[in-house]
Amino acid sequence: MDHALRQALLEDLLQCVPLGAEPDDAAKDVIGFLPRPCHARALDPSVFVVQGGPGAGKTRLFDALQDPVQMRTIAKMGRGRSLLELDRCAVVAGFASNHRFPSEGVSSTALDAAPPQRLRAFWTGLLVAMTLRDDTVAPVLRDALGNAADAFEDPRRVATWLPLAQSAEQALSSALDAVDSWLQEQDRWLFVAYDGLDRLCLNKTGRAAVRDLVTSWLGQVRRRTRIIPKLFLDDREFDDEILTLPDGPRLAQGHVVRLDWDPVGLYRLLFKRMANGSDRLREFLSVRCEMNLSRRMLFGWMPPDDEDLPRRGMSAMVGPMMGSVRTRCVSHAWVPNHILDAFGHSTPRTILTLFAKAAEAQLAQDSPPAHLLAPACLEGARLAASEARLRELGGNHAWIGALGARLVGAEVPMEQSEFTNRVGDIESRGTGETPRGSALIDKLLRMGVVRRTEDNRIHVPDIYLFGFGLKRKGGIRRPKRVGG
Repeated sequence: MDHALRQALLEDLLQCVPLGAEPDDAAKDVIGFLPRPCHARALDPSVFVVQGGPGAGKTRLFDALQDPVQMRTIAKMGRGRSLLELDRCAVVAGFASNHRFPSEGVSSTALDAAPPQRLRAFWTGLLVAMTLRDDTVAPVLRDALGNAADAFEDPRRVATWLPLAQSAEQALSSALDAVDSWLQEQDRWLFVAYDGLDRLCLNKTGRAAVRDLVTSWLGQVRRRTRIIPKLFLDDREFDDEILTLPDGPRLAQGHVVRLDWDPVGLYRLLFKRMANGSDRLREFLSVRCEMNLSRRMLFGWMPPDDEDLPRRGMSAMVGPMMGSVRTRCVSHAWVPNHILDAFGHSTPRTILTLFAKAAEAQLAQDSPPAHLLAPACLEGARLAASEARLRELGGNHAWIGALGARLVGAEVPMEQSEFTNRVGDIESRGTGETPRGSALIDKLLRMGVVRRTEDNRIHVPDIYLFGFGLKRKGGIRRPKRVGG
């Protein structure tokens, strides 16, 4: 490959999978989104919860549901709900971390040490306020509320509508019942989507509020069949919160979609970003990687859903094989082996970080590789990907950083007693509770950060191993930092 072309391709690759950056406009955000069957399943009225870890794409799907065109396209590509049914679906946001809602500080103040009745009033009042913004059902709700509707004009003014929501709880419930009846008569649905709830769950008060929200909806869906919740939840954060509820197991059976990414899906997202990144990258994928790309009007160029796609792509980008003599394997299997957690899951952010950092390192190299990326650059990018993944977890678990400081230099697998002694009583400056002792190990097991070996020792997958500064007994060395 010509040196100038290789450099241009690497620069294009770095631009389409930018390090630590989010898309700077809505068009790029759509182009970077890969609709998958699980996204289409989330549109089904029987699904109440959409779960996934940090970086799995919950917020991106939440945003897509606010756009009827994107929602229809997702359903069509994922062979989900019929387009006729989606024409009869309206979507309102019940909660999110943006300017249309009460700030986290205002929400926390309203919920602080709140009794159950106040929690219910908060969520009901917010639901009423947001539903009044939907052109389809607002006239029905406003008619049912009468003059009381005026208090809910601005969802952000909690101090204005919360007292009324508390004192007129039954009236608000009856008004929502009227909306549900109208929806049944019109054969329509109203989806109420909630995102950003994990940021409320950093303390007992916030977790109680989210449990109340889930409990409330479990009661509502028994009698309201056309107002449907779509709760976007961090699965590893809320499994213990939801499944301990009386109706939690029922919720988990048939009403939950998890945004899990298999290796083919992760590679397809990477190649989709590349195909839409530049004409050069698209030609590289089409010619060198032998990909049959197709163009969709809304989501741009799409790679095929092909099990052989990773092999062809990685053989052209890196070469057919990777790893040292002891750990040598086919290149398309090497990437998943090093970015999956203990459950075999990974996220789009992780694979994008890995390749962006590898491209950055390759651009700094003097000697050209045989392919687009030298295996050593991809191997060296593991450290950056691991550190980035731990930062993501630290957003919801402030104690992750303190845990890492206690583990630097240790070797795994290690005895459980050694792990507990080394970690000790970790302290965190962040909000929320810090698990300790066996509770910490159980938490890490549920999060997929660690796993137990057959002889009951504690082991850590590579995606967390390097970021924690751990070593593997008799295993591979910690990668050298590459790039900036």
